[in-house]
Formats: sequence, structure tokens, C-alpha cells
Amino acid sequence: MRRMKKLKIYFINSLAYAIVSLGLIIATSSLSYGQGERNRFTMVIQNAATPVKDQAMSSTCWSFGTISFIESELLRMGKGKYDLSEMFIVHNIYPEKSENYIRWHGKVFFTPGGQSHDVMHVINEYGLVPESAYMGKESPRAEHNHTFIDSLMKNITRAVLKAGRPGHSWKSAINKLIDIYLGPVPETFEYHEQTYTPLTFAASTGLNPDDYVEITSYMDHPYYQSYVLDSKYNWSHDFYYNVPLNDFMEIMDYSLKNGYTIAWDGDVCEDEFSFENAIAVVPQKEWNDKSSTEQNNTFLYPVKEVKVTPELRQSTFNSGKTTIDHIMHITGIATDQKGKKFYYTKNSWGEFNGAGGYMYLSESYIKLKTVAFMINKAAIPEQIALKLGFSK
Repeated sequence: MRRMKKLKIYFINSLAYAIVSLGLIIATSSLSYGQGERNRFTMVIQNAATPVKDQAMSSTCWSFGTISFIESELLRMGKGKYDLSEMFIVHNIYPEKSENYIRWHGKVFFTPGGQSHDVMHVINEYGLVPESAYMGKESPRAEHNHTFIDSLMKNITRAVLKAGRPGHSWKSAINKLIDIYLGPVPETFEYHEQTYTPLTFAASTGLNPDDYVEITSYMDHPYYQSYVLDSKYNWSHDFYYNVPLNDFMEIMDYSLKNGYTIAWDGDVCEDEFSFENAIAVVPQKEWNDKSSTEQNNTFLYPVKEVKVTPELRQSTFNSGKTTIDHIMHITGIATDQKGKKFYYTKNSWGEFNGAGGYMYLSESYIKLKTVAFMINKAAIPEQIALKLGFSK
């Protein structure tokens, strides 16, 4: 997801890498452009996380963001530091997406994007592997680039539909194509001097995918019940639990304060989401000239933000102003120099911004632009968990 933005960031990263290679110094103390007071953040809560990665030219944020979330869960559980393979998840989900598209006769979206529950599904059905056992690319230094394979996958599935009565031979063709571009997944592998299959490795981590649920908050469905979230990326028609906005935010804050992290699912299409500045806000004043200093000064303080209500959330979702296009990993809470709350969020676009690849998302941005999030059920406050039917 967000391939065009990723293309822009890819070139920024390449430039920054070239500068570093020349032995020059890149200033990282500033988190904003323009003239005025700079953003200065103080961490209030910072839960354990693994290093930032780069999805590069692949629409696989759903795998990167959720795998990062799982790695933090394993740290929280005292299981140690893992570097898990995102591409193992991708390899296993692509054939299922193809089969779903053909079963529905092309009446559903066929996209490389996905959701956090796709990762949990793969863990349940196929297992997990470490990055050392399956990189899904030619070498550790290579960049992920799925431009060609995504195009081929789409063309093959469309050709199968046009042929009529497709049978089963196309499945073999899809699997061989994925093997060519990502490499075949290992049946067994060595890790810390032990031999595993993907399923036995997943079991060895102690992670239970059934412990995790996705939460959303929209007025057009009953609260404290689950429903199939309307999104082309929810291709498997999974259910999300719907709660009021106050509960939505309470769950997030409670989880972070108690050592849990969050797989965030939402909208980064807005210009007010600035990876370069490592910040996202929802300013009251719309930009008149987006090439002027007015744009740059949006990321300087003081800035007044929109007051987000359930009605505003609903209207922006209904109108398409708020979309699902990226998954990231919230690991903590920070405040700026004026005491304003921000959510410290790990992205998967590399480390070349002012915060080492992290983002500071304002509370208003979280309220408006978070479509859903995945959480451990144990991280939900008891009074809300009971309403959702979860026992503590």
C-alpha cells in the first residue's frame, strides 16, 4: 500500500544513503521545515521494539507493521529478540488472494495490500520463520521490489478468469511465479542449532494468534459487536469489534501504559502526514498554497487542530476522505514542548527521517485517521472487555 509515497521516500532514502557514504553529516535534531519553533518531543511511554525496516518498493506494510508488532509481543512475553520474515507471510498469502479472486469471478479487489489478520492467519495455517531462513530477496543488501510480480499476478489471475472453467493448474503457475521472484519457502531450517519447520518454529515462540483482535469505531454499526469492515484490503471478510470513540482511545492508551503495543491501520494519504518531518497532524486551517511556507509551518507550533467527533470520523470514512492505506506499529506516547500528546509510531519506510524512521502522530490524527488497530485481548480494559464478551 502507498506505493507512490513509497517511491518518493525511496529516492529520499537513496539520497540520504549516498550522503552518508560520502562521509558527510546529516542533521537529525530538527523534525520540521520552515521558520518558527521546532518540534521537541519527550518520551512518556516507550515500549520495546525491534529495529526499523524498509519495505522499499513493495505494498507489504501490512506484513511489516504486523510482524513488528509480533516481535514486540515476543519481547514483552520474555521470549527474546526475534527478526521474523515478512516475506514468508507474503509468499503464503498471495496464492490465497488469487484463489479468492477467481472464486468470486473477479468481483472482489485483487491487490497486494492486506490487513493484520492476514498475518495471524498465515501463522495459524503455515507457521513462521526467521528472516535468516527466508529473506524473500536476493541478498540482505537488496531492496524489496514487487513492481513486476504484482503486475504479473494481476495479469495471470485475469487471464485465468477469461479462459473460463479454470481447473486447478493455474495454482501451480502462481506458486512457481512467487517462488521465482521471492524464492521457495523452506520446509525445514536451522535456527540456534535446532531444526524447525515453519509450524514448529511458530509453536516454539509461544505466540497464540487467537489472542489478538482488531478494533474499530464507527457509528453505522452497533457498538460492542463485531462486523465485517468495509475495505478492499479486508479481502478475507474478517470481523472487527466496534466500540465508541472514547473506548477506542482508552484501549490504545491503556495498552501502551501496560507494556503492550498496537498494530495501527489507517490513512497516511493526507499531506499533513509528513514522513520527512516525522509528524502527522490535523490542522484546522487548510493550506491555500501547498508549495509555500504555509505548508511547512503546519509542522511547527503552535498549531490548532480539528476537534474530532464520532460524527466526523463517520463522515470522512463514508466520503472516502479517510481510507485504509497503511499499517504501522505504535510503541509509545510522547509529548511536545507544550505538553501535547503524540503517539510514537514505528514506520517501515527505512530510518532516513528526523526520528530514525519513527513518526509522531497527534492525538487528533489518531482519532480521525485510525480506521482500526490490532491488539492483544489482554490489553483491553476489563470493563470494555466484558462488553465485548472477553473474559479477563
